[in-house]
Amino acid sequence: MAKEASSGKKPAAPSAAALRHEIDRADRELLKLLNTRAVLTNKLCQASEADGSAGSVCEFQPVLAKVAEGNRGPLSNECVQSIYRELLSGARALERHQRVAFLGPFYSFSHLAALERFGSSIEQVPVASIAAVFEEVNRGHVD
Repeated sequence: MAKEASSGKKPAAPSAAALRHEIDRADRELLKLLNTRAVLTNKLCQASEADGSAGSVCEFQPVLAKVAEGNRGPLSNECVQSIYRELLSGARALERHQRVAFLGPFYSFSHLAALERFGSSIEQVPVASIAAVFEEVNRGHVD
């Protein structure tokens, strides 16, 4: 190593095949960890429901804030939070299918706010008015 430094030569860059191999290995590790995280999330929410604290424990916002606080990059906080939002949404969907009404149509501000709040693993129900959103909740048609 000292010989390379004194000769001024840079170490050879990894080949594309070697990088692809490392990415595949990282993907396998990520999938294992993501699925473990989803299972643990469900267990925590179930345990919290049993002791009456599920409302705060299973909320997205505290987790997203903690993730942003711990992020050291190079991915932006917004990117990392989006990944975690979808992970949490998917974990919640494993436990219970969730239906969310919003003032339609799709891609309106209300729809985008619902996605921001609940992730995309929800059943999305567009309705014609804000009053209809509350009516759907009152009738038990949506969560």
